[in-house]
Amino acid sequence: MPHYGDLKIDESKGILFQLKRNTDNLINTVRNENNNTENIRRGLEEKKRIERTAKLENEVLISHKKNVEIDWNWQELEEKEDCKELADDIEIQVAACKKIIDDKDNLILEF
Repeated sequence: MPHYGDLKIDESKGILFQLKRNTDNLINTVRNENNNTENIRRGLEEKKRIERTAKLENEVLISHKKNVEIDWNWQELEEKEDCKELADDIEIQVAACKKIIDDKDNLILEF
């Protein structure tokens, strides 16, 4: 027949084992929640990166198109002889150039 002390030791071991198992379960739960949160964060970061890349690629295409148009318009301005018309068209060109610069500045601020 086991002694009272041996029974208490076995009981204490059981309590410690249960406490360790509960703690391990809690640690695993926290670890899993952290992993899920990190996976979500990484997914969102990847989505943002893809969106930034798409915006930059789109900006390159639009900017190139606008630059070609502006270059073409400058060539047409060289042929103008009426000073008022030339001045008005130059103002339009300056506004178009400013718009391109503003769009790029906004893109820089966004990122």
